[in-house]
Amino acid sequence: MLKVGHHGSNTSTDQDFIKEINAKYALISAGKDNRYGHPTTEVIETLESENLVIYRTDQEGAVQYIFKDNSGIFQSFLGHDQ
Repeated sequence: MLKVGHHGSNTSTDQDFIKEINAKYALISAGKDNRYGHPTTEVIETLESENLVIYRTDQEGAVQYIFKDNSGIFQSFLGHDQ
C-alpha cells in the first residue's frame, strides 16, 4: 500500500519509486474540486501504468482498511471495495 505524497501533486510520485516498492494499492488524500488540481493526471497515469488499484478521497470519501485475521480489505465510503 502506498500513501501518495502531497495530495498527488506532480512531484509526489516517481515511477522508479513505484516500481521499487511493488505496491498493489495507492491512497490519494485530496479534497474534492480543490484549486490545485490534485491529484494530477500525471500521477494517476503513473499509478495506472504500474497497475495499482487507486483509492481517492476526492472521489470516494473516507477510505478504511479493515483488518480481519491475518489479512484485510479496503472499504471506501462512496466507492469501490477491495
